[in-house]
Amino acid sequence: AWPSDTLTVNQKSICQEILINQQFIGTIKIGTQQFSTPVTTFTGGQLSLSFPCVDSTNCLYSQVKPFSIALFSLLFSKDNVEISGTSGKYYTQIFNNLDCKQNIVAKINNQPGQEKVLITTKNVDTCKVNPTSDKLLITFKTSSSSLQIEKSLLNDYSISNTVDYIQQVNDFQMVCNDLSQKDSCKSVVTQLMNQDIETLIVQLQTEYTLKVDWGGTLQDATVLRTISISTMQITNELTVDCFEPSTIYVVSDKMKLFLPPGPLVNCESTISALQSDNQILKVIVAENNDLSGFFFEQEIPITLAQITQIGDLFFSVPCAELNSTNCTKTFSELRSLKSNATILMFFKVLFDDELTLKQPVSLNIISNTVEPKSINIYNDKICLDLVSTISNNEEIILKIDDQLFRYILKLDFGSGIYCKMIDVRLTSYAIYGDTTILNQLTDLIPITIYISIDSNNVEWAMFGGIIVICVTLLIIILKMKK
Repeated sequence: AWPSDTLTVNQKSICQEILINQQFIGTIKIGTQQFSTPVTTFTGGQLSLSFPCVDSTNCLYSQVKPFSIALFSLLFSKDNVEISGTSGKYYTQIFNNLDCKQNIVAKINNQPGQEKVLITTKNVDTCKVNPTSDKLLITFKTSSSSLQIEKSLLNDYSISNTVDYIQQVNDFQMVCNDLSQKDSCKSVVTQLMNQDIETLIVQLQTEYTLKVDWGGTLQDATVLRTISISTMQITNELTVDCFEPSTIYVVSDKMKLFLPPGPLVNCESTISALQSDNQILKVIVAENNDLSGFFFEQEIPITLAQITQIGDLFFSVPCAELNSTNCTKTFSELRSLKSNATILMFFKVLFDDELTLKQPVSLNIISNTVEPKSINIYNDKICLDLVSTISNNEEIILKIDDQLFRYILKLDFGSGIYCKMIDVRLTSYAIYGDTTILNQLTDLIPITIYISIDSNNVEWAMFGGIIVICVTLLIIILKMKK
C-alpha cells in the first residue's frame, strides 16, 4: 500500500502525525478466509506486509478463488482507530514450502574404508514443515538402491529450536563406517560411482502431529512431511588437477578432442597412489538436457605418460573408430547441437577393472567452419584443398617443421583449391603439430610433395615422381578486418 496524495487536512493529521510510531494489527478477509499480521509499527510511508492465515488448517485456495474483492483493515489499539477499505486488485500465488532447498552439490568417496556421500544445499525459499519432534529422516536413493538414516536435531546438528529447524540445516552426509547398514550404504556409493549418468534423490522427512477424527473422537496422528531434492551432478571427493576445460571440434567425418593440461600439482601423485592400471576419457552427448533424442557416447584411452606430459593433448576419433552404426549421421548431429544439449566428459581411473576415480571434465563442442582436405607443395607454391562454410578474407599461418608461411586467402562457400606462391625451397618435412583453423582443430592433413617440380609445367609431375607423406601441420587462420 502507498500513501494517498488526496488526503484532507484532518486525514493528513491522523496519518502523518497522530498514528506515527503507533502499533497496529492488519487484517485481510477474502470470503470466509482471514489473514492477520503480527503487531507492526506504523511509519506513515509505504506498507509492505505479510498476512499469515489465522487458522493454518483452514486456508484453502478453493475457498479464496471464487472471490474478486478483498477487505482489509489496520486496527490501532491505542486510540481505537481503524483504517479500512476494499481491494479488487489482488492475485493468488501458491508457494510450495517443501520445495525450498535447491542448488544441491553431491560428492562421493568410494575408497575402501572411506565410502561416503556428502550433500550440501542452499535455501531458495522458506522451509515450513512445522515439526513436532527433533527427528530427521534422510533417505538417499538411486535407480537401484536406497538407504534411510535417522538424525537428531539436538544431538547431530546442535539445534534446540524445533520450529522449522530444517531451514537451518543444509549439510547432509552418509558415512558408511558410521552406520550399521554398511553394505546398503556401499551399494548406494557404488551405484553413484559406476553409472555415468545417475540421479541421486535425497528426501528429508520430519514428523508432524495433527488431529484426526476417528469415529467422532479427535486423536493425535503423526505423519511425515517430505522435502525432496535431486541432482545428476555428482563429483568425487577425491579430485585431481590433470585437465583444464576441454573442447571437441567436429568435422564431417571425424572429431578432434583438444585437452589442455591442468596445474598438474597432484595429478600424477594421486593417480599413482590409486595403483591405477588403466585411464579413459568418457564422452557423453545427448540432444536434450533430459537425455532424450540423439544420444552419443565414446571412450578414449589415455595413458599416465600422456596426462603428465608438457603441452596440450590431441585425440582424433575418425569414423572407423566411432561407436556408431551411422557415423556420418552421428557427426552431423554433433555439429548441430542446440543450447539445451547434454555434454559430459569424465576422466576415469581403474585398477583391476574396478573404478577408483571418476571426475568430470568441463567440455564444449564446436562445429568446424573450415575443413582442410589436402595440401600440395611445389617448389614455387603451396595449394590447399579446403571445404568452407564461411565466405571471408582470412589470414593463414602454415608452419612446416621450422619454416613459416603467411598469406591471405579469400575463402568462398563450398570446396575449393587455394594456392599461394612461395620463394623458399622446402628442404625438410618433419612432423610438427596439429592443425588449427579459426581456432578450430582439424586432423592430420595429407601433404603431397612434388620434388623439383615447378607448378606451371604439369608434365613435370610425371618426370619428378610423387612422394606422399602425412604430416601434422599448424594452420592458424585469424579473422581479418574487412
